[in-house]
Amino acid sequence: MRLRLVSLALLLTLLAPFLYLGAEAADFVRRNRAGNSPSRAAPVLPLQAIRGDDRVLVVSPHPDDEVLACAGLIQHALEAGARVRVLVLTNGDGFRLATATAVRRAHVEACDHLRMGERRQSETLAGLQRLGLHSRHVEFLGYPDGGLEPLWRDHWSADNPYRSPWTGMTASALRTRSGSVPYAGEALLGDLRRAVRELQPTIVAVPHPLDDHPDHAAASAFATLAALQEMPDANRRLLFYVVHRGDWPTPMSLHREKSLPPPAAMRATDTRWHSLSLTPRQVERKLVAIAEHRSQTAVMERYLKSFARSTESFGEIPIPQAARLTDAPPSVAWPGTDRWAWMREPVNDNVARDLKRSADIQAVGAARDATTLFLQVVTVDPLPRNLHMRIHLRFFGDMGTGSAGGQYVVNVRTPSGVTPADLAIRAGSHSVQVAVPLRELGHARGIAAQVETVFAGVRVDSTGYRFVGL
Repeated sequence: MRLRLVSLALLLTLLAPFLYLGAEAADFVRRNRAGNSPSRAAPVLPLQAIRGDDRVLVVSPHPDDEVLACAGLIQHALEAGARVRVLVLTNGDGFRLATATAVRRAHVEACDHLRMGERRQSETLAGLQRLGLHSRHVEFLGYPDGGLEPLWRDHWSADNPYRSPWTGMTASALRTRSGSVPYAGEALLGDLRRAVRELQPTIVAVPHPLDDHPDHAAASAFATLAALQEMPDANRRLLFYVVHRGDWPTPMSLHREKSLPPPAAMRATDTRWHSLSLTPRQVERKLVAIAEHRSQTAVMERYLKSFARSTESFGEIPIPQAARLTDAPPSVAWPGTDRWAWMREPVNDNVARDLKRSADIQAVGAARDATTLFLQVVTVDPLPRNLHMRIHLRFFGDMGTGSAGGQYVVNVRTPSGVTPADLAIRAGSHSVQVAVPLRELGHARGIAAQVETVFAGVRVDSTGYRFVGL
């Protein structure tokens, strides 16, 4: 009997951490679903009406994103007499589950993925035609599905193209326009800038930088940069949409009569959210357009139909200018607390961040003087020891005319380690500040910054690519 009690106690001791994590995860899911419920959402301002002289460019990372997020926007624009163009960045040929389901075998080859790309193009054209958009207003760029983030970070130059692990391709396939283009960030940015110059849009709909899918976050960065470089300030109107964000939409099934508010955790950021109302007829046409994506509804029908609701949500994100401080003294002079341009991040928005709040990023700040860019990362709880923080900066020239410039990476390990080693660093209880000489950024006129936190080898948080003018 005693041996049995000892064994039971030992078993409970071993199971206790898993039971705790399971209970915490279940509680988080319950709270997250409750927060994402349309009935809990605070009212947001209606989206400004689209006029007949508007020109709308919808940037879609994959085939189907354009109808999931923007079918109502497209219908409103077409009904107003506005010009609409859809730009699809990839062919969606890297979704292995959908390809395996289509070919009905577990072993999937490169040719199967390429055929899936052709099929998804056809589905996109059919879905958009259901909304009233002719195929001549749709362009496929054919960049690698699952590879847009590597293009932004590691494969910028055509001299170092990205190779798709799904198709084996290093250059774009199945483009609408003739000619093969290497899988390179500079090529994708060039395509986007060309599209903006040709249409001269008054509205550009792009993924939100805080979308969970890496392709969507990178597409946001590419499209935002193209708009900054090609659109005058007075005409620049970027609308940011969400497709992937945790347990959202809620409830995850078809509810035509319910609204589709933005994810709860994203409502407390610096995004200004707007709601676009859809008529019952527009909702039905959106549902029909989604149904044309049969390769995707075959594997996630309930999720896709969750987007056919009575509203669509679009955000506007201000692009801050880093506060210009007085000329730098001989040594680093850290900015005061009131001198930072702040970019607010969602908090407690997944289980890892809920459990490890000391690695949950609350805000990123930027300031500058004549010689230095100051960056500050603030976490929800006091910083732990041995936290790895990675700051990725892509810098570029004049936001109106410049190129992408280059990139610079800072690695911080609390309490005071930094790479490159010659950078000045200051750690507070909840924040880390880093001083980067502007000469390291080519005395750039603007940056896109992204911050990741890693604890015990696990990535806890990652911000979107956020733009700051210098």
